[in-house]
Amino acid sequence: RERRREGIIKKAYEYSKLCEADVCQGIRLRGSGRVYAFLADPSGFWSSFE
Repeated sequence: RERRREGIIKKAYEYSKLCEADVCQGIRLRGSGRVYAFLADPSGFWSSFE
């Protein structure tokens, strides 16, 4: 799961750079209820938190 989550975050970051877009992404694990959020814009990585 960790590897897949990191891959999804990487894709969102790449999309923000390629399309010059602000990207906000949230992932919630059903089993644990843990939430991961990712924010980025074309100029760089804003934040990622759990």
